[in-house]
Amino acid sequence: MAKQIGLGIMQYTQDYDEILPPAYMKGGTPFIAISWDNMTAAYMGMKVVEKGSPQIFQCPSDTVVRTSAGYTPRSYSMIRGNNGVVNVATVTTNGVLAVMSKPLSAIPAPSSTLMVSEYHQDANRFGYSDNSFVDWPMTTASRNKGTQNCPLNADCTTAQAIEPVHMGGWNYLFADGHAKWLKPERTIGPTGNPNTPRGMWTVNEDD
Repeated sequence: MAKQIGLGIMQYTQDYDEILPPAYMKGGTPFIAISWDNMTAAYMGMKVVEKGSPQIFQCPSDTVVRTSAGYTPRSYSMIRGNNGVVNVATVTTNGVLAVMSKPLSAIPAPSSTLMVSEYHQDANRFGYSDNSFVDWPMTTASRNKGTQNCPLNADCTTAQAIEPVHMGGWNYLFADGHAKWLKPERTIGPTGNPNTPRGMWTVNEDD
């Protein structure tokens, strides 16, 4: 499943001057709200219907109950972090705000740079801008715990953490399109920590 998503993102990137899809675009007249998943779904042979899609974006082990009707669960988010594949800066054009991603040329080691992480959380829904990108690994030790009703970037110290559902790890997609299972602690680098991940979470080669 993650591998198929990776192939779809790579095909999208080839059509858009080797630039990874934006995390989301929102605003303008007429109003649009679109995230990386519905931008890439067609490349996986899917027809997007309103706010739903086939279940390829939902991990079978994602049991979090989404509280908003009409949305298909999305179990994955792009990586922003501290200099990840998603840019921190936003771009506004004709009233449309876009959280852009980097071109492949700005990623020196795509095979060891994370592009997408599993993120099982209530607000993570197909075609929805909230949680379309993630800043920290989803672990018990992290303040970004992947819990229901825990907003992205919030200090969710009182929320109940969701443990990694795949034998202590998550499935990750890398910037070259390949997928791999890893324990979260293996992704943050020797100088990083769950609140400030480095290693695979950045495009830097030496952290």
